[in-house]
Amino acid sequence: MQTKGSMDAEGKRSNTYIFRALYWVLGLILMVGMGGVWVILSSNRGHHGRNNTEVTRSGYDVVGAVRDGGAVQDGVTAQVGCEAESGYGGSAVGGASVKSQGGSAMRNGGAAQGEVDIYFLTGRNSKSSSGVGFTTVPVEFCSKAMELQPEVIEAFGKMRTAAAGAGIALTIISGRRNYEQQKVIWVNKWNKLQSRGIHGVDAVEHILRYSSMPGSSRHHWGTDIDINSLEPAYFTTAKGAKELAWLRANAHNYGFAEVYSPRTTGRSTGYQPEPWHWSYMPLASSYLTQYKQKIGYTLFGIPDSKNSDSVMVFSGSQFAKTVKIIENYVGGVNDPGTWKKP
Repeated sequence: MQTKGSMDAEGKRSNTYIFRALYWVLGLILMVGMGGVWVILSSNRGHHGRNNTEVTRSGYDVVGAVRDGGAVQDGVTAQVGCEAESGYGGSAVGGASVKSQGGSAMRNGGAAQGEVDIYFLTGRNSKSSSGVGFTTVPVEFCSKAMELQPEVIEAFGKMRTAAAGAGIALTIISGRRNYEQQKVIWVNKWNKLQSRGIHGVDAVEHILRYSSMPGSSRHHWGTDIDINSLEPAYFTTAKGAKELAWLRANAHNYGFAEVYSPRTTGRSTGYQPEPWHWSYMPLASSYLTQYKQKIGYTLFGIPDSKNSDSVMVFSGSQFAKTVKIIENYVGGVNDPGTWKKP
């Protein structure tokens, strides 16, 4: 039997244990809290002492730096669009994950490339949701009314000014062509060959010497231009040869490449050499990569048969796979890799 004194002593010991437990609990809470603060502070420092900033507004801070050829600091992320990719131009600088508005950053020339759909790639822009815009080319730049992407126009303007300083006059004689416009060119040539007794795959290969199948032309993208003349003989004249020599020596400084170069450059398939055809590579290189990834031969239909709305049908479209239009013609280009964004 406990006495009153022993009960009081026992009560005091219990209270002591409770206070000690509360002390340790409070101490543990404080330690965890301080540790969390230290972790947060540590995680906000890069391994070089730079802040790992997350940009979530327009993407200008990071994407602008890449687009302008600048370096991106380690761990910087801009979360406003698609993943960064290496593609033709290389990888994002410093291992950064760069997510631009509707595009993926590429290092070669600092161009920011966007993800586009099959309708844009094949020139059927009325069905496309890619959001790529085209602008009327200034009249002083061209021989007739035409459209290109604004960035291409700006780059050509700079190149044109530089050429003029060297006594070279550059005029765009062909710009963007959509699917329907390319189809008109193709069908006209097809019909002429039919009247001459040239049919089937022979007709297709004859046209493909200098003209693209509808849905496979780089002119669909608003990145490619024909300059000064469409006649091969023109560029063997003194005037034409001088212009071509200047372009081959200087066009890469403004982002342009002679994609249908002479066979001696290593290009073994595709169209005949076109010294007049120059492609703005900071945009076109990404589109070519996407074309080869997204466009298959099921999109080239068979005339006079049932085809879905996404399928392209025209005279000779059934021979697209036979002639390997994607591998040999769309992919049969020269990319010297020396171009850069102006």
